[in-house]
Amino acid sequence: MKHPSPTVWQTSLIGILFIAFFLQSNAFASVLVQTTKDSHFYCLDTLNPQKKLIILIHGWSAIKSFDTPLQETKDYYEKDWQNFIKYFKSENVCLHTWDVRKGLPHLDNPLTDVLTKLHDQHQISYNMINIIAHSQGGNYSKDALLKLYLQQQTEELRNINLITMATPHTGSERLYMRNVVKSAEILGYVTAGILYGAKIYSLYQEYKNANTEEEKNDKQNMLGIWGTLGFIGAILIGHRVSKFDEIYNYPGLLQLLPLPENPLLTQINKKIIKSRLSQSISAIYSDYGIGTGDEVVPKNSGSWKGVKLKARKLFTGRSHLDFIKGDKDMFASVNNFIK
Repeated sequence: MKHPSPTVWQTSLIGILFIAFFLQSNAFASVLVQTTKDSHFYCLDTLNPQKKLIILIHGWSAIKSFDTPLQETKDYYEKDWQNFIKYFKSENVCLHTWDVRKGLPHLDNPLTDVLTKLHDQHQISYNMINIIAHSQGGNYSKDALLKLYLQQQTEELRNINLITMATPHTGSERLYMRNVVKSAEILGYVTAGILYGAKIYSLYQEYKNANTEEEKNDKQNMLGIWGTLGFIGAILIGHRVSKFDEIYNYPGLLQLLPLPENPLLTQINKKIIKSRLSQSISAIYSDYGIGTGDEVVPKNSGSWKGVKLKARKLFTGRSHLDFIKGDKDMFASVNNFIK
């Protein structure tokens, strides 16, 4: 029996079904890359909405200038997060970088826009999104979640998991040390100036007491060399001192001040607690101390003591940078938090 040839409408229907299948397949193989003047966001592979999404966000452990090419920036942070990337290689893994020196954004947070696009354009449900943030990256993530909540006013946002590691939720008293460092640097310059002056005076005395014309010329040449070195040194030190405010008091650094001297972080924390977004936050932290724990973030700040969180986990004896490196026990706890 001879089969009839397909009609025009049958051919069209097959074409429509093929296009629909193609579009659906591409929806499951989408990639989101977003770059602003202060941030980069990219995923290591195509996004699969059926898998968990892991967003890794750095803090003060890694600072990279945003005037460098994206590939160089990617290589820098992927090395920093290499152990986490390896552990979560079966999931969607994305990295978000931000300008720590500028600090928490007072207006739009780039991560807020990224989370919106992941949900609306890439079909990633909020309960599949897990943010793992180290150090000040945790406060940056809190700011992004809060701004997203204020935009959408939906309880669904509480399904986003935020895991903070060594995050100064209430700031850190260590920031006061910057004044000690600044004073020590000034003292060093003053001491160097005194020693330099003594050396110049000594050379001048040798020049005055020289017995021969040849000795006078040698001492005069030495005075010229030391004078040139002093002039160059004065210019360099003057340039350094002129940038003291930028070095010791730039916005990102001052946002590490402990509460209540930190008005921006105070407001973020109050609104996070009021919106109950704090109940989707898990805190991983260590003891406080140089050589015995986290040398940057106090225990009460890292644990956000007194606030109702989703979970807390103390890792004794871990330094501030140990958290971004990760280890077997830490990965087990993080994995448990994202289930």
